[in-house]
Order: sequence, then structure tokens, then C-alpha cells
Amino acid sequence: MENYFDKIKSIRKSKGLSQIEIAQIVGISQTAYGKIESGITKSISIDVGVGISAALEVPFVELFEIENRDVEISLLKNQIDKLQISIDEKKFMIETLKNERSHIKQHLVMQMVSGFSFDISFLQSQLEKTTDAAEVSFLTKKKNDLLRVYKVNKEYYFKTGYLTQQDFDEHIKEMEGIYHKEVE
Repeated sequence: MENYFDKIKSIRKSKGLSQIEIAQIVGISQTAYGKIESGITKSISIDVGVGISAALEVPFVELFEIENRDVEISLLKNQIDKLQISIDEKKFMIETLKNERSHIKQHLVMQMVSGFSFDISFLQSQLEKTTDAAEVSFLTKKKNDLLRVYKVNKEYYFKTGYLTQQDFDEHIKEMEGIYHKEVE
């Protein structure tokens, strides 16, 4: 089986054409064309191949023996199909991770707001039951510490962009409790 560069050279010579003539028709330099004919250039662009086949008046598929490439085309199609399956799987994984992130965000907000609300309600109920000044001072300090920790955590999630005020607002609206104002 003759390689394409020997075939090009043979056809060009049989038609009495020079390398310069073919190079001009194709739109490349004579040096570049000479490298194709000598086999120095191992691969050429489709545009150059089409130009050479037109200059030699030989069908592209015949000049480059494309008809024998059915197996290669089939293999390429198979690879494309496999890549498409892989892309679809990755899209599914991305969508799953987005959904999981949403669930985690909801759970985190619920935990923060509900836990805070429960703790603050408990401390408030204890404050209402006691008359001892030391215990009132202790419980008030715990309540203020709890508020400070909640606000620091909330600010951290805002700064990281993981949670937004809207995330908190939606959950706070769902909460029923007398101390939800302190959560805001």
C-alpha cells in the first residue's frame, strides 16, 4: 500500500505539474509542499489535503484512502459515545452535589436556629423562675455568651458565602417561639 506522500508525488509527476504549481494552488510555500511530498511532514490539515486533491484533480477520499477508515470512524464514534456517557454521569454527580449542599445548608440553619432558640428559651425560663441575684447574673451572662457565639457563627457562614441572611430568615419564619427576635 502506497503512503499518501508518495502517491501525491507520483500523481503530480504523471500530470506534469511542478511542486511550485501545486503549492500555489494550495496556498502554501513550495518548501512546505516539498516537505509533504518527501514525508517529512507527517500530518497535514484537512484544508491542505483538500487543496492538494483539488490541484491534482483526484478525489480527497481516494488520494488519502479514506474509504478504509470506516473502522476508525466507528471507533471514534464509540469513543464519543463513551465520553458522552461520562459527561452525563458527571452532570448527574454535580446535580446531586448541588442538591446535597442545599440539604446540608437547610440542616445547618435548622440546627443553629433551633438549638439557639431552645437554649435561649431554657435560659429565659430559668431567669423567670429565680430571684437569686447571683443566679440571675450567671444566667444573664450565659444568655449573652450564647447570643455572641450564635452571632459569630452566623457571621462566619455569611463571610464564607456558605449561608445567607435569606437562609436564616426562611427558617426563623418557620420557628414559633417568643425569643425569635433575639435570633435575628
